Amino acid sequence: LPSSLPSSLPSSLPSDLPSPLPSSLPSSLPSHLPSSLPSDLPSSLPSSLPSSVPTDLPSSLPSSLPSSLPSTGPPSILPTEAKCPDDKKYTFRFKGNKITCKKLRNKPENKINQYCKKTFMYKKKLTPLEKICPTTCGFDCEATLGP
Repeated sequence: LPSSLPSSLPSSLPSDLPSPLPSSLPSSLPSHLPSSLPSDLPSSLPSSLPSSVPTDLPSSLPSSLPSSLPSTGPPSILPTEAKCPDDKKYTFRFKGNKITCKKLRNKPENKINQYCKKTFMYKKKLTPLEKICPTTCGFDCEATLGP
């Protein structure tokens, strides 16, 4: 039975039951095994090893080093729109399909290259598609503009 008055010295043997309340100070002899449950509050110190399980949310800061793994998606062949954006109103037919520059962007790269090498009627003259859809085709139209 617990005493109604606590002693000033610790007992030589541990009690059989844990205390109903946590202590106000950390133990001078921590256990050697980690807890099976995470704490409710984050630690004030980071761990020395990364977690084996990723978090549900991204970090608020970017990492300091680039990834050592390449991305798995296809590379973007679209440069930022410059002085020669795609003609958004132009529609052309290829193998019976009506296509716009925007729709062409969703095609595989080999199809984009195939279409961009073709010429189409544009403003009453035959024009290479790369000049009609320069952003989609990756055409550097600024090199042909002049000062």
